[in-house]
Amino acid sequence: MKVLILTNHKDDHARVVAEALKKKNVTPIKWVPEEFLLNQKNSLYINSNGVVLAKINTETSIVNYHEIEVVWFRRPAYPLIPKNIPKQDKSFILDESRMNIKSMWFTLEKTATWINPLASNQRANIKVCQLQEATRSGMTIPETLVTNDRNEIIDFIIKNRKTGTIYKTFLPGCWEEDNKKFNCQTTAITVDMIPPQSLMKLTPGIYQKRIPKEFEVRATFFGDHYIAVKIHNTEELDWRLSSLSSNFTISPIKLPSLVEKKCSQLMQQLGIVFGCFDFIVTSSEEYVFLEVNEMGQFLWIEEMLPQLKILETFCDFLISAPKCNINPNTTIGALSLEEISNSKSYIEVFRKDMMQQDKINLSIIDSMTEP
Repeated sequence: MKVLILTNHKDDHARVVAEALKKKNVTPIKWVPEEFLLNQKNSLYINSNGVVLAKINTETSIVNYHEIEVVWFRRPAYPLIPKNIPKQDKSFILDESRMNIKSMWFTLEKTATWINPLASNQRANIKVCQLQEATRSGMTIPETLVTNDRNEIIDFIIKNRKTGTIYKTFLPGCWEEDNKKFNCQTTAITVDMIPPQSLMKLTPGIYQKRIPKEFEVRATFFGDHYIAVKIHNTEELDWRLSSLSSNFTISPIKLPSLVEKKCSQLMQQLGIVFGCFDFIVTSSEEYVFLEVNEMGQFLWIEEMLPQLKILETFCDFLISAPKCNINPNTTIGALSLEEISNSKSYIEVFRKDMMQQDKINLSIIDSMTEP
């Protein structure tokens, strides 16, 4: 069996899963589309009967489409442009390369099982769409305002002054200042923090009523199977802020059956088969839906709780997907995240990936956004 992993050289999840799949006698093939204009070739032939023959030639392997059973659409990016491209040709080359890559992906979607389906990727990553679909599935969500209108924001903050208001970005935001790196996080806001309209009109954002919580829950769904953990965090608005603290703790938790059913229903509505759900749980034990990351991080759970074999669960999930039996094997096997991460083969793959990333950084001048 061959599993194609669409990823980038910096993604540790792809590296670990690829090494784990080898232990299960599965051949993982990593394809980094960023390198397409640097060192890759592709061919796609469609005969008069509509039969497609396609392949990708990378520096290390040849990917023949007919051999691929499963595609893990992990975290690929569109092609980067080499330094030797004339400035006047840059836009055309990037646009053509992007459409070529998308053509290859959509063609492959016809013959392989995708985690998650390519057609669902864009819709499932839109937070507003998630919130709307969550209400359709019967979930409770925070009252939400999406705007760049300063007056609307102030009215919303005043309306929710008893509980408070939080601000979120649409996508993860980061920047550098004075040689320091900063990230945008979920933030509590007040009226006096709102800049003038001249600035606000440039920065549309997501504003939500703050929900008092007892704890948070991260539930990772593999088809109809899930692994959920209780996050013992009542102070920080975003548990990721405290995840590096020695006081940060998690524990296994079972979802209420109704919440589990609603998660499955939402996944069907979004067209995904894998997803990481985030909930706030209130003092009255109500689950409030925050978001579902259709390609979220999950290995950190096994790092903290080695008894939860989430790496092996995900590998079994990939392997069983073509049989339309996307419930993974729930028995505990021989694989462990610690074993894979400390293996000589993984360390060597990591070294090669970092060397390849350095080569890419020296070879490009610009990039497209992630798909």
